[in-house]
Amino acid sequence: MLLFKNNPLRINIMWKFTLINVAVIGIAIWLAGVSVKDYACLLFANSPSVTIEESAIFDQTMQTFLIKASLTAVLIAAFIHYFL
Repeated sequence: MLLFKNNPLRINIMWKFTLINVAVIGIAIWLAGVSVKDYACLLFANSPSVTIEESAIFDQTMQTFLIKASLTAVLIAAFIHYFL
């Protein structure tokens, strides 16, 4: 019965697998991104010619890029997982 393409059980299982995959990939992407962001902000803040305000702006910019990149990567991973 699982061999039929429009089987509701098969569709339900595919959605669950997709959501689990998105969650796992999202966590991995977020952890890697946060690590890179924090290290980049640390290096930038320790530069002798950087003020506290510049460091805060850099940190906020990196946080914004991290969120956008993570969401994009999770959406692409979900799309690829579901259709392949």
